[in-house]
Amino acid sequence: MVLDKPVSANSRTAIRSAITYSPSPALPNRLPTLCSSIAMSAFRRIWVWGNLCLLLGSGHVNAATCIWTGTKNGLWSNPANWTNGIIPQLWDTLVFPDNANVRDTINDFPLDPTLPYLPVADIRFEGRGYTLAGEQINLEGNITSVPSLSTNRIFLDLSLGSNVVTIANEGYFNQLELGGNIWMHTNPLVLETISDIVVSGRINDPNGVGIVFRSRSQGRLTVVDGGIIEGALYADHGTVTFGNGSFGGKLKDLPPPHPPNPHSQLIIGNDVDPPGTAQVRLLKSALIDAGVPIVINHSGVLHIDSEFYPSGITQVFPGISGTGVIKLDNNYLRIDPSAQSSSFGGRIEGTGRLLIGKDPRSSDAIPGRYFELAGDSTFSGPITVQSAELRISGSVSNAPISLTGGSVLSGTGTAKSLTSNGGIIRPGAGTLRILNDCSLDFWTQLWIHLDGPDQGQFHAGTLELNNAYFGPIYDGTGNQSSYTIVSTDAGVSSLLRRGTVNLPEGAWLLMGNPTDEFQITYTANAGHDVVLNYFGAYSPPTLSINRVSASESVISWPLSAHDFQLQRTSPENLGRWSTNDLPTANTNNTDHFVVETNSLTSRFYRLIR
Repeated sequence: MVLDKPVSANSRTAIRSAITYSPSPALPNRLPTLCSSIAMSAFRRIWVWGNLCLLLGSGHVNAATCIWTGTKNGLWSNPANWTNGIIPQLWDTLVFPDNANVRDTINDFPLDPTLPYLPVADIRFEGRGYTLAGEQINLEGNITSVPSLSTNRIFLDLSLGSNVVTIANEGYFNQLELGGNIWMHTNPLVLETISDIVVSGRINDPNGVGIVFRSRSQGRLTVVDGGIIEGALYADHGTVTFGNGSFGGKLKDLPPPHPPNPHSQLIIGNDVDPPGTAQVRLLKSALIDAGVPIVINHSGVLHIDSEFYPSGITQVFPGISGTGVIKLDNNYLRIDPSAQSSSFGGRIEGTGRLLIGKDPRSSDAIPGRYFELAGDSTFSGPITVQSAELRISGSVSNAPISLTGGSVLSGTGTAKSLTSNGGIIRPGAGTLRILNDCSLDFWTQLWIHLDGPDQGQFHAGTLELNNAYFGPIYDGTGNQSSYTIVSTDAGVSSLLRRGTVNLPEGAWLLMGNPTDEFQITYTANAGHDVVLNYFGAYSPPTLSINRVSASESVISWPLSAHDFQLQRTSPENLGRWSTNDLPTANTNNTDHFVVETNSLTSRFYRLIR
């Protein structure tokens, strides 16, 4: 049987069955059926395990190098297949040379629950075209594939020991495929190549110790169909490809009923090597589970490629952090910060779409979580924020942003344009800047710190306020005579409001504790700014009523009571307030006043703003 291309984990069983049970008449030197092993003498089985038991009892002082010849068939238990007729002993190094006859091999040492799997120090491929299948082994040392222009495959299950294990592919234009289950325990597994390592099996690190991928000259790690890496994958160098053509691997949490693995994450690159050294390419949707956070360090690139999907693909992550690069192309990336906050200080490139919002499959959002764009990006696609918070402290100056109901835009960064339908805008300590058009609807809330360490401002090229709600935050520590809350390049359109009351030019606002008095103006800086002018501490005005004769009374209030209006009730309905039929107000040196005719019926008076 000739295996000349990567195969999936789903096909490993069929391959092993073919190797084990179906020898081809056209390949007389290939593996015979294991049915012939039934005819193995009881003596041979006793002899094999007798040697293993003796070695277990005596330590492994006689461990040596065991070289494969494949002279007889592909069975490891056959002495004729090893140099000098010596089968592997505990802790031997296994060498598979370039001059062997049979290269499809089976570890057929019998299983026994009272004995360990065959422990091996190192495995070394010096030849091409090998396939190792059969029973699991314990690996304490390393696996190395040396030759160039070849493919070697490991379909054995491996249990890694207490040492750091390196699986290295040293050959140029060579492929080393890991098609079995690999269990890690206390140390990282290092995958190192100068060409290709293909994972079609499962790598599991239940202790979260991590799989480190390194490439000395831009080699690749490809996770193909059926391939799964469970845990933290650190891409120090080279390119990691999830998916290959129609294939798709996954970096994923353990499936139910197991609890989520808190160590599952993809870490791309480091902060030492040059930019672009480590790359991860995603060629299909949902190749990385939605619950796996991504870290892209300085040297890393996450390329959402869609090489075979011209219409674009979708990726969902709970957060992305680091200072590397995201190449989005024409694809769709969703960041779901509902469970954790993250800040990405790198660069986003491409023309796709970025969505900041809760993944329908995730749990309920935790208040206060956000996703921050802290770097300067060239991304020119739309950014949509849905029931989440996007914080900008860097620049997405080519990207339009849209806010939906309940979503938040905060920070002091820069975006191209903004449309808000029921969103919340919270500038940070500085200026949140929109370069071009900005349109807020009636349901949008604009919350701005007037003073204190978080004193902020909102700026837009052109601005339509559309009576959006204004929520000023004032703690009384400022000592300015005026506060610019909104600035524009081309002027302000329409008004703001407090509650249900619009704030026209000259409207008064009360804020702080004790309460201070402010007046709003839309005409500052030639009509380009919205300013709150400070008028000092507010004192409620006193309304005085004095009878000056039998027929007249004078109702007066202080001149300092800005913008207050006198109202009275009608004699017929004491619950109805009105300004109708009031005498014209006059002023003296200290007060506003009106002169009322006394009547036999009761009236009430009040001042209202």
